[in-house]
Amino acid sequence: MIFTFLREDVFASNTHVYTDGKYAVVIDPSSSPQDIIRKEPTLGGVKFEKCLLTHTHIDHFLEIQSYKQAGIEIVVPESDASFLSDIF
Repeated sequence: MIFTFLREDVFASNTHVYTDGKYAVVIDPSSSPQDIIRKEPTLGGVKFEKCLLTHTHIDHFLEIQSYKQAGIEIVVPESDASFLSDIF
């Protein structure tokens, strides 16, 4: 199953969640895990295993810290990895 969540502010961007009903992968997290579950309560019992970044534009990783704090593995292209520690 695939869910898409739109962040509706100046950083408007989609967050995608792919799940088999037990585990989930989040792609380009502009929404936190808590916001995703609030918008789609059926995902409350799903284990968020990985967070994938397709690239490191700020609108695609606005909520990355909330995934790190939750212990969810972050996967990013090697060429963009340095941007996560220094976005400037």
